[in-house]
Amino acid sequence: RITSREQVDFLQKLYQESLPVDLSYQQMVKERLLLERGEDYALYGKSGWDVSKKQHRGWLVGWLEKEDKVYYYATHIDINGSKDAAKRKEVTRRILQELKLI
Repeated sequence: RITSREQVDFLQKLYQESLPVDLSYQQMVKERLLLERGEDYALYGKSGWDVSKKQHRGWLVGWLEKEDKVYYYATHIDINGSKDAAKRKEVTRRILQELKLI
């Protein structure tokens, strides 16, 4: 198991390209995590889904680049089936919009 804080710590190392992995692999992973690009931001993330328990958990972790700043996030929500899968990104976007970041 990995905590939200541990996920964000890992993402910070990936973003800073300081993982003990070849630099070219880190750059390739970062490029593939791009979810969307707006006029003044870029949203990166990776989703996941834990089905090991009765109540499924979904998550989206990543970062937002905006105006030379980086904001890391880890969103975890309950999932009741594939119809809820898109909510991971929807919830994250709503929060970022409320914070006036996107």
